[in-house]
Amino acid sequence: MKNKLSTNKNASVKNENVAEPCLVCGSATLTLHYQVIICYACAAFYRRSVKINQSYVCQRNDGNCDVANRKVGKPMCRYCRYKKCLEIGIRDSKAEKDDKEIIEEKVCKVEMPKNLPEHETPITESFEEVFKKAFIILEEQSSPFSNLSAKTDYIEAFGKLLSDFMVETKPKQTLILINNDNIRLNFLKDFYLNSAKMLVKFPPFASLPLKEKIILHQEFWQNFHCLERAYQACKYYGYDQNDYRTPLDNYQYYDSSKPEKHFSRFANHKPFILFFQPLIAKAALLQNLIKKLKITEFELTYVCLLLLWNRYELSEMHDSTHELGAKIIEQASEDLHNYYIEELRMQSYAARQAQLFKLAHVVELFVCEKTKTITAKNLFEFSKEIFPYCTFELSYYDFVNKKAFY
Repeated sequence: MKNKLSTNKNASVKNENVAEPCLVCGSATLTLHYQVIICYACAAFYRRSVKINQSYVCQRNDGNCDVANRKVGKPMCRYCRYKKCLEIGIRDSKAEKDDKEIIEEKVCKVEMPKNLPEHETPITESFEEVFKKAFIILEEQSSPFSNLSAKTDYIEAFGKLLSDFMVETKPKQTLILINNDNIRLNFLKDFYLNSAKMLVKFPPFASLPLKEKIILHQEFWQNFHCLERAYQACKYYGYDQNDYRTPLDNYQYYDSSKPEKHFSRFANHKPFILFFQPLIAKAALLQNLIKKLKITEFELTYVCLLLLWNRYELSEMHDSTHELGAKIIEQASEDLHNYYIEELRMQSYAARQAQLFKLAHVVELFVCEKTKTITAKNLFEFSKEIFPYCTFELSYYDFVNKKAFY
């Protein structure tokens, strides 16, 4: 920009007395703030957001609102307004310095919201008792599902169940940095049980023998948890590939790029850090892939069906179950084809569909790596005080290793 700026650090008047549109909201302005053409209101909004370390959620949940073309009477999307501020290059060293200081202060002094009485008490039941609840849920049986020749919209049917599920798991308020393991533990327990409830509402799954339902749920729920959390992160934080914050539950988040922020208690345990680094790398791979794709809920449902039914490695399953799974994936793929052609007007989609298969594979790699770190804990006898997983995850792992499912 050729305009000469005044000595004022944050604002100056341009030489030409001609109003120009604010690069954020489009309003006319004669003043430069932060060395870019931005109006006073947007400059104040940016400064306030930095000062209080505020997190925003997009009004449309896609991070692409046109803040310069908003409807009269409708408030501007704060998430997209702040995103636009960053895109046009607003950077103020003092604001960034203050921001870092405020973030550090919040990490030390943050308090949990006080309206969570049901989540503040720790779980006292053992995982065996939790599994009994899941067992009772999975016992629900429907008539045999044998009508494979009929055209069934599996994505629509499972998508409705998935949508209802995610209404309960999405953030309930502004997320804060993790500092309460009881909330995290209760969320995981509910996720485990509610994922079983979701599956038994899907007729092809509910018709299976109990043993096979237990096996499939065991294989599915952790992969589903990993994928669903990454998807919720995109909906809540947007698609910036340098932002690795992920909701842990309805109220807390963690940043996988800065594990020392959350789990400083193991900072001096080098063997553990060596085992933890591959997991961090796979978390970054997953986050980058899902943000790059910006998958829709329709595509999310398709990936969930892949994770549930594409289980040819499970020798315990009957051939008829593998046949059912293959048919479901085949018909779901046809539905995906129609979705791309008719709704998205995408004539060439093979590469994108391949990315969905890759996403399912990366999710499985992440869960596998997570299991390896728990194995390392037992092998090297890391104490509970330094290990970053909650009690529910460790109890589940021990329970699975005992082959206590069936």
